[in-house]
Amino acid sequence: MNDVLVGRREGRNWIARSQRLKRAVWSLASSVSLGGLYAGRICPTWIRFTRLEMALPHLPAEFEGHRLVQISDVHYSPIVLQRYLEECIAHINAEQPDFVALTGDFITGGSHYAARAARILSGIQARVACVACLGNHDYGILHPRGHGHMRHLPDFLSRRLEEVGIHVLRNRNTIFGSDGAGLQFVGLEDLWAEQYDAAAAFAGLRPGLATIALSHNPDTAGEVLDRGAHWVLSGHTHGNQLGESALTERVFPKEQKHFSAGHYRLENGDLYVNRGLSYARRISVNKRPEITIFTLRRT
Repeated sequence: MNDVLVGRREGRNWIARSQRLKRAVWSLASSVSLGGLYAGRICPTWIRFTRLEMALPHLPAEFEGHRLVQISDVHYSPIVLQRYLEECIAHINAEQPDFVALTGDFITGGSHYAARAARILSGIQARVACVACLGNHDYGILHPRGHGHMRHLPDFLSRRLEEVGIHVLRNRNTIFGSDGAGLQFVGLEDLWAEQYDAAAAFAGLRPGLATIALSHNPDTAGEVLDRGAHWVLSGHTHGNQLGESALTERVFPKEQKHFSAGHYRLENGDLYVNRGLSYARRISVNKRPEITIFTLRRT
């Protein structure tokens, strides 16, 4: 009988030691950002808040000090939870933004996810306007260079976003302001889509106005700035320096591999590459999901 009790006690001790070991391994993996453990445990609640001043030539006095919040790469899907996105929107609204810019990849899926993503994003509160462009995944589930293309998806998604008050700029521009002054936004179709047309996007652009361009893929920055934008807001990279391996080069082809994340001062203007909100493909603490808060300044 005593031998049985001893055996049971040793068994319980072994289980306890095993559980402690598992907890220690889990904690270590989370701390050093080991792949999916990092993404699943830390990223959903550990958002990077980046605050920058956005200097704009010709910015009207009425927009001095206004806040523009940028988010990107929402990727609403079965693996990006609605509750997490609602928490992100609460953070955005707490900033009391005047403008919110959404730079593409709203979904990873079909029209069902498009409709639900629009309903979630309808919670964004901007004093002046929400403006958006589409990303490569908004044309199909797996759409580098046309794979998984869904013919009607971008139109369906755009209509759902417009219905909740988000201005989707697909190769077009718009102005917010009055009395001949204002802030000008240009939005482009995704670079990998057949519809990409920078010339059409900038057609009718009014010279002498502060101009911000939304273009999902940062590879477009040089061309977009050459056409008259002062700033380009992009996403797409998730903070990763794409092309680091043969696999990423094939699946996510990219020319300007050094445009991975953050602010870049170029010869003809400024580029900001947002790290996105989706918590997929996050393998280091420097690639956490991001909300960017710009304060508009006159130059």
